[in-house]
Amino acid sequence: AGGRKPWHSINFVCAHDGFTLADLVTYNSKYNLSNGEDNRDGENHNLSRNCGEEGEFASLSVRRLRKRQMRNFFVCLMVSQ
Repeated sequence: AGGRKPWHSINFVCAHDGFTLADLVTYNSKYNLSNGEDNRDGENHNLSRNCGEEGEFASLSVRRLRKRQMRNFFVCLMVSQ
């Protein structure tokens, strides 16, 4: 569409088979033990960073940093188009 050829790049931060954007800034590792797959499912190479504290229950400063990181990812994606 729009004159783009099939070999042009597609810019994205997260894909359907990996971490969500929120997970990307919240966890360093995946935690899929409770679904019966013994943590074998899902991508192991997420390049995620938890911003200093693992998991969703973090200090206010870490939560603010995570929100800023998500905005930064979104802005990078928008200007890359």
